[in-house]
Amino acid sequence: MVDQGIPLEFLELGDREWRVLLDAGAVPRTLKAAAITVRDQRHLPVVPLANEILALWNRPRIVQTLLHGDLGPGV
Repeated sequence: MVDQGIPLEFLELGDREWRVLLDAGAVPRTLKAAAITVRDQRHLPVVPLANEILALWNRPRIVQTLLHGDLGPGV
């Protein structure tokens, strides 16, 4: 797990590891930047997780917009 004795400014973890830290209330408060590693899966499912991380620092949420329409011929 994350060593709370080291003042981390950046942390990159997979979505499962972030979930464990969030559930345990163990996200280092010294973070200035974070990354969620996504491999072999779609990126959209991690948006709620990213929003939870952003909320810890009262940062704006990621807004998702779904567009419907016809892209035209040849697309």
